[in-house]
Amino acid sequence: MASGNWTTFDVVRAILAHVIDKAQAISAETPVLHGALYDLAKEDKFKPYLNDFTFEQRGDFPFSREFHTQLVALEMAGHLSCQNPDFVQYHILPKMKTHFQKRTKRFFTDEEIADIGVMADRFALATAPVAATA
Repeated sequence: MASGNWTTFDVVRAILAHVIDKAQAISAETPVLHGALYDLAKEDKFKPYLNDFTFEQRGDFPFSREFHTQLVALEMAGHLSCQNPDFVQYHILPKMKTHFQKRTKRFFTDEEIADIGVMADRFALATAPVAATA
């Protein structure tokens, strides 16, 4: 697992807390979200952060029950919101970053924070909401 006291749930919160600096919203589509995390989990540099996630193939995309559970928990805690009726985008709420800064950041080293920043950049790019077409 980790260097210290963090869990994979802390890692997901850290990634999303960093994503909010780049984008207020991410795709809420399961294949997009899980595919983006799966791609990160395959990289040697990021495996230690994401090795507690198990992915199963669901049709044409990888799916992680652990990640799904974490997204639901973050939504229930008011850190993510999906106000659009078609469940197309998650809005990352400021509470996510505040919680990270006050409660979670202390569990990570500076090097780990830098790695999470790189993961967040890639995650933001991979999960950027696609503009709706009429």
